[in-house]
Amino acid sequence: MKNIILLLVIAFPLILDAREPGNIAERAALVQNVDLIEVNHFYDENGKHVFDQLLFKDWSDRAGRHQVVDWKLIKSAHHTPQFNHASNRWVLVYHDAGYMRVIYGTYKDESWTQYDPELIERKFLPKEDRKKLLRLIK
Repeated sequence: MKNIILLLVIAFPLILDAREPGNIAERAALVQNVDLIEVNHFYDENGKHVFDQLLFKDWSDRAGRHQVVDWKLIKSAHHTPQFNHASNRWVLVYHDAGYMRVIYGTYKDESWTQYDPELIERKFLPKEDRKKLLRLIK
């Protein structure tokens, strides 16, 4: 009986639409807001697709542009932001190291490049100086 209950507890948040603000899945997740979620499709010099990534960006008044907060490799088609009409924002929901992560973005952009924008961003804002997405302390 314990196995069945455990399975229901684990599966229950997956059944809910976590893109609706204020639901159970969101309350049990790391929730964060960014200004821009960029979906980047990276191609090599021969035009062959190499990878897709998400770039989470916030506006910097000081720099006068969006700066990368963090990034994530897209490993599944489910890891793409969807527009949430209730909140009028883009939202991305996924499992990350054993917990749910919900990221809201005011804007969404999509790019197709033959360079890695996250690597270029390091010239302007080194990785160690980025704000970064929330992390659980273990």
